[in-house]
Amino acid sequence: MGAPTDTRAASKALARRLCIDLFSEGRIEALPELVTEDYVNHNRMPGISPGRAGLEEVVRMVREGFPDFRYTVERTLAEGDQVVVHVTAQGTHQGLLFHRFPPTGRHAAWWEMHWFRIRDGLAAEHWGVRDDAGMIRQLGLA
Repeated sequence: MGAPTDTRAASKALARRLCIDLFSEGRIEALPELVTEDYVNHNRMPGISPGRAGLEEVVRMVREGFPDFRYTVERTLAEGDQVVVHVTAQGTHQGLLFHRFPPTGRHAAWWEMHWFRIRDGLAAEHWGVRDDAGMIRQLGLA
């Protein structure tokens, strides 16, 4: 009976590292410890590479737009080979965002939900829902 709890705890820790180590701290070098080489982002934006390389592009793009970007992990749920994390994201728009929005200097905070399928202790697939409209509105870009 200890194995399922251990698996859930490991999945939750992985989701937390994806949010904090990768995005909040910008630790790109941690990617091989966090995601499979053939990682699939089911919400991949046009022009973003597939796989681990694409996730690196996304991290760099977010941190370019928001150099002070931070996630606060609100809650995580894990079951079987899947983990869901609810986060609050925030940052000050100080650089080019999504390759198209020039800096506004404004601060924004919004919610996001990320769902990962775990394989061999690494994130293999991702689905996400973000309040992009709320973020864009707060930045004065809508």
